[in-house]
Amino acid sequence: MPVATALQKLKTCGIFTCKRFCDQSGPYSRTGILEKGIELRRVMNATEGTVLSISNLSPTVKAVKLFVQSKDFTFKAGQWVDFLVPNMKEVAGYSISSTPKRLSDLSEIDLAVKFSDFPPTKWIHEECKVGSKVGLVVGGDFFYAPQPATSCRDLLLVAGGVGINPIVSIIRHVSDLKNTEDYCLPSRVVLAYSARTFDELIFRDVISEVVANNVEMKAEFFITQFSDKGLENSGLVKLSTNQRLDRNTLASILHNEFTNVKNIDCYLCGPSSMIDDIDRILLDLHVPNDQIKYEKWW
Repeated sequence: MPVATALQKLKTCGIFTCKRFCDQSGPYSRTGILEKGIELRRVMNATEGTVLSISNLSPTVKAVKLFVQSKDFTFKAGQWVDFLVPNMKEVAGYSISSTPKRLSDLSEIDLAVKFSDFPPTKWIHEECKVGSKVGLVVGGDFFYAPQPATSCRDLLLVAGGVGINPIVSIIRHVSDLKNTEDYCLPSRVVLAYSARTFDELIFRDVISEVVANNVEMKAEFFITQFSDKGLENSGLVKLSTNQRLDRNTLASILHNEFTNVKNIDCYLCGPSSMIDDIDRILLDLHVPNDQIKYEKWW
């Protein structure tokens, strides 16, 4: 079935006929499943995407750049898209790593997809090519969308593995908005990003550049396996090896980087067990529950 036909069928029926699978391909959020009315409005924002480029971000992660057909297609930094491959019944969800500004300026979005045997993901790694057509439907209630206000909270961003996708969208979005007067933006933004190996620290160069251009931002990289690779090239970003994001590390970040834990919004994304641990630690360190927002991957 062509993508355009599949999308029209979705809009006409107003429902999904496919289960969303989440093996490194889709999120679970604190607020749970969307109500049917919201889901219907989401489906009506479906569009066709055309692959502009596909490349390797790491030995296991593909970067996919897509041209978005519809001018009405929008998303908030941190959201994901349901990804529909023609003639495939399974639907995967991938977080968007680019920013709303890039979509507005160029009609493009970026995805970073880690390999798995789940059919849409395997298709991206083995069959996807420039010019391929796919269906895209925005979803998710994990996002950062600052509003006009007299004061706003600082940001602590925590990512594990490919959980960096929505987080890098958020930190880039803050950077995009910093020269505008329409939004209240944080005075301090700190990113703590953990991966198993140096090569799996995808977007490390992008993050380093954003931090270099924004004095209010700081990033720290953590590699859970010992390695001396990359230590000489970490630049403005501190790199720690053979270290996990534990209680002591998070307590140090909160104490040294922020003036008040009651004035922080925390965005967490990564493997389910990691996010459970980070959430519990932040609560124990007196960060208010309603200021911790997360998305889990499994």
